[in-house]
Amino acid sequence: MRKTTTLLVLFGILGLLLLCGLGVRHWYVCSWQGLCPIEQVTEKNGVQLIVYSAKRKYVYKEDPLYFRITVRNISDAPVVLRPVSYSGRLEPAISIKLSMRKSILWHEQHPDLAYREIVLPPGDELVFEFRIPPDEWEPAGTESVRVSVGAHINVFTTTKPAKRFDLGNTLDIPIR
Repeated sequence: MRKTTTLLVLFGILGLLLLCGLGVRHWYVCSWQGLCPIEQVTEKNGVQLIVYSAKRKYVYKEDPLYFRITVRNISDAPVVLRPVSYSGRLEPAISIKLSMRKSILWHEQHPDLAYREIVLPPGDELVFEFRIPPDEWEPAGTESVRVSVGAHINVFTTTKPAKRFDLGNTLDIPIR
C-alpha cells in the first residue's frame, strides 16, 4: 500500500512538472517570439474603439499582416458616427491609417463609408479587417522598423442636446 501511494505521488509531481513546462513553453513562444495577439481598447461614454493585431511582432517578407478595428456600442442608447466639419474641411466619421513605407488611408479609399452617418444601436459593432500578404508590405524605414495602425472616430450621442466626442487609438508593432 505504501509503494502505490509513493508511486501515485511521484507520478502526480511528474505530471505537474510536465504541465508547468508546457505552460512556460507557451509563454516563451507567445511573449518572447511575439506570436500572441495584441488588443488595445479605448472607451468613452459607452463606446469602445478596439485595435487588434494577430501578432505582437511580424517578420518582414514572411508574415502576412492582419489587423482588425472594431467600434462597439456598449451603452444603453444608440450613438451616431458622423463626419465633422473643421474650418471648412470635412473630417470623416471613421478614419483608419496603416503606416508602413507608404501610408494606407482607408478613409480616402472608401469615402462612401467613411463620410456617411452610421447609427450604432446598443450592443452593435462595426468591424474592419485588414489582411496584407507578405510580398505587399514594407517596414516604415531603417531607423524605425515598425508598422503602425491608427483609428479615429467622431461620435454623437442621441440624447437632447446631442453631445460630441471622439476616440482615437494607435498600435505600433515591431518588425523583425
